[in-house]
Amino acid sequence: MQGKPTVHYFQLYGRAEPVRMALWKAGVDYTDNAITGPDWMTLKESGKLPFGQMPALELADGTFLAQGGSCLNYVGDLYP
Repeated sequence: MQGKPTVHYFQLYGRAEPVRMALWKAGVDYTDNAITGPDWMTLKESGKLPFGQMPALELADGTFLAQGGSCLNYVGDLYP
C-alpha cells in the first residue's frame, strides 16, 4: 500500500481502537484523525463517510471503509 492510511474516529477509545491496535501491531505508519464535535459535522456532511458513520478507515488512494469490524478484517488481510 502506498501512503499512509487514516483512522477517523472521535477523541476517545471505542470502536476504532482495535483497528488502531492492529495497525500498530503490524508496524503500519498511519494517521489518527481524532475528530472533535465541529469537525464531525463537517466530515459527516462531506459525504465521504460510508453510511455517514465512524469509525472509518481512509486508504491511501482516498477510498473509505466503514464499520470497525470490516476495517479490522481489511487490516488483518492486508497485514497478516
